Amino acid sequence: MALENEVDSLEKLYQKNHVRRMAKNECSPNAAIFSDLVSNFERVSDHATNIAFATFREEEYI
Repeated sequence: MALENEVDSLEKLYQKNHVRRMAKNECSPNAAIFSDLVSNFERVSDHATNIAFATFREEEYI
């Protein structure tokens, strides 16, 4: 869970910094892909956490 919380925090930080760069015209319009990637990586982290918890619960019943 600590890693999941860190990933959540990093996603917020990266998104905030990205908006700042876009507001200052420091990146190209194609940089919107960055935001999508960061969001998708965070979702992968959520899914991995769910899989880990499901696996641990399954082992309790074996």
